[in-house]
Formats: sequence, structure tokens, C-alpha cells
Amino acid sequence: MTNPIIERFWRSMGERFGKRWLDEYGPVPTRAWLECLRPWDADVIRNALEMMGEKAWQHPPTLPQFQALLRETDRKNAKPADDFVRGYWRTVIVGAAAHAAGLSVRKFQAILAANAYSLGADLRALLDEFDARDKAAGRRTDEQVRWCVERASAIAQDHVAREAA
Repeated sequence: MTNPIIERFWRSMGERFGKRWLDEYGPVPTRAWLECLRPWDADVIRNALEMMGEKAWQHPPTLPQFQALLRETDRKNAKPADDFVRGYWRTVIVGAAAHAAGLSVRKFQAILAANAYSLGADLRALLDEFDARDKAAGRRTDEQVRWCVERASAIAQDHVAREAA
């Protein structure tokens, strides 16, 4: 575990619930907890911990309980999503994919148009996912952007490898 936000969260939960937390979830986050926490920034997680304290929970939350708390906290502090969300994610995805393919964005867009039903469909599905995620949350995190770049790069590299074979 190298994410300092998640490390602080795990330590905080251990301090709050002690042996109950460690018996229930262990000394390091499970994969499910990592997936749950990864998209959220430090402010959302900190606010969720504060809200949990206000609710005076006596037992460690389940993963679904904490996910609901994260969403509730984020909704209370969310900035409204705007019409430029989809364009933002399209720029990130096309730029990352072009870079991974070793091409300029202009050259990559020509390849993207020529492969609309394979590469284009895969990248469009990624665009739909991140656009919906961003609009639902009303905000994006650096972690989400990194995750999107990694996935777009992998899709482009996979396509290039298939074309070369």
C-alpha cells in the first residue's frame, strides 16, 4: 500500500475501533477497500470520517456502509458538474492513447476514425464510464485521472499489438 490517503484512513480506523477493526479487516486494506477508497480525495475521506464520528458508530462500518457515507459526504460538498465534463475526459483519453501508441493526437485521431468499431468503441466505453462517474460525483480526483490515463494507454497498446500481429 503506497497511497498515503488510504494509509491514513486505515490507521485512523484502527485508532477509532481498535481490535474490532483489525479483527474484522486486518492490518492492511483488502483489495475491496482499496477499490472503494481509491477514487476519493483526502477531503471526502476526512469528511466521511468526521460524519462517522458525528453518527457515533460503536462498531466498524461495513464496506457498503462506508461507501454510502463517502457518497453522502461528497454530495454535501459537491461542485455541480458542467457541460465540459465529457470534453475533458475525451481530451485525457485521446491524449493518453495517442501517447501510448507513439503518435501525435492528429495522427491518432485518423487511426481512431478508421477503427471506430474496435479501438473507437473501446475508448468510447471508457469515455462513457468516466463521464458518468464524474457527472454522478460532480468532481474528479487526480487518482481518477491517473486511472483513466492508465486504462486508455493499455487499450491503445493492446490495439497496436493486435494490429502488429
